Amino acid sequence: QGKLKEAQSASRQLTGTYPDYAHGWYTASLLALRLKNPETAMAAIDRALTLRPATTPWLLHRATCMVQLGQDSEVRGMLLKMSASPPQHVEDCSALAGLLSQLELMNEAYAIYLRASELEPGNGTHYFNLATAQRSLGDLGAARGNMAKAIQLDPGDYDAWYAQSELRDPNATDNHIGALENLLRSGIKKPSGKVQVLYSLARELEDTGNTEKSFHYLQQGAALRRQHLSYQPESDLHTMARLREIFSAGMFPDDSLVTGHSPPIFVLGLPRTGTTLVERILGAHSKVQAAGELNDFPREMMRAVRELAHSADNAITTPSKNDMLALTGRLNFQKLGDAYLQSTRARAHGCAHFVDKLPLNFLYTGLIHLALPGAKIIHVQRNPMDCCYAIYKTLFRDAYPFSYNLQELGDYYLAYRELMAHWNSVLPGMIHTVQYEELVADLELQSRHLLSHCNLPWEQQCLAFEKSQASTSTASAVQVRRGLYNSSVGKWRHYEGQLQPLVEKLSAAGVNTQD
Repeated sequence: QGKLKEAQSASRQLTGTYPDYAHGWYTASLLALRLKNPETAMAAIDRALTLRPATTPWLLHRATCMVQLGQDSEVRGMLLKMSASPPQHVEDCSALAGLLSQLELMNEAYAIYLRASELEPGNGTHYFNLATAQRSLGDLGAARGNMAKAIQLDPGDYDAWYAQSELRDPNATDNHIGALENLLRSGIKKPSGKVQVLYSLARELEDTGNTEKSFHYLQQGAALRRQHLSYQPESDLHTMARLREIFSAGMFPDDSLVTGHSPPIFVLGLPRTGTTLVERILGAHSKVQAAGELNDFPREMMRAVRELAHSADNAITTPSKNDMLALTGRLNFQKLGDAYLQSTRARAHGCAHFVDKLPLNFLYTGLIHLALPGAKIIHVQRNPMDCCYAIYKTLFRDAYPFSYNLQELGDYYLAYRELMAHWNSVLPGMIHTVQYEELVADLELQSRHLLSHCNLPWEQQCLAFEKSQASTSTASAVQVRRGLYNSSVGKWRHYEGQLQPLVEKLSAAGVNTQD
């Protein structure tokens, strides 16, 4: 019923009164994880497992706690061992495959999702999961077939409708516009489902050239999505302003501007700017592993900040966001870097280097350099209007809440632009900027510059990035399988009238929106 405080109180009574009741501790662990307290969840599940023999669901729950705690290296071997002998129950298969997906072990996840669909062939969710794994692995034809089957079994699965729209070939004839409009007319009670249908219509209508109707549906979808978000844009703007203050030039003495090379290569910037393309180019190199969008750096940073806040020197019981921001400048940077490398050590898969492609790491560029002075940092940028339009028309699952309102999007873009200018100022020569338009215009030249910055020898195979068998789960997973194209350059001009408020906001701040 969502009454989590009452549930927690009852759980404490249960474990306190019956400390030898294993199920009580298992329930306590489930509740703690739902309350975003993985440390407590881990302690509770460990207590449960000492009281009764291990069961597959409990071991999988413990693995979930480990992933939440960033213990990816430790849990990886355990999950691979479990996947070699798949569980007998469909619920366990789904849980195991989900964990494998989180760790980007997509081949193993695919095999377990396939097992789940065989155990329960009438459940559309299994085909949705199967198609999602195939999408990540680049088997787009098979993914389309399984996504269609998921919809056939459950026409109310709006996640599947949205994914089907994304998977199709982007041309004027391969579309589901009629079916999607029928869904709208029939009435969709769930707001998130209606949003997905509206975004799907916008995408498919854009591909038919019906830009006016496309933007009409996009605007409706974005407004509905924003309506159901509790987002305060001022908080993000304040954060970026404070980061500029905290990580001023004085934080980076000349001797900190080293040119060494450590395993991670950070690819960052705003979403939809070409970060996945850059990651795939780098990942095609024999010495580099594309590791995907890792949350390890912000997670280890927040863990270190919490420890510092609760230390004897500070003793801040409930630190505010301002407190947390201030403490980032007082961290033990070497310790933070070591913790990050420890948490990501399995990501390289035996390669000398790996790519961490979390766009929002642009917030922590200065901190990344202080913690990992030998790491290479790649900033990908794009024409301001193409960038903003691409963000606006993308339905993100759990990130980028600034993207659903043009005014808020403009404000965020300007703050991002100012922060990146700051990082380039205090870290001269440390950040290699890739301009998306230049990359698609001359792939080889820009790729050579990219590899040179990373101290990597040239390899011709980097130009055939679309042939890479490595999985990818980003919003660009479908596009990068289609090779290089430049049809997205200047696309915002099809909507110049509708995007005029954004043009005016950026132009007033001195941004050149026309080139």
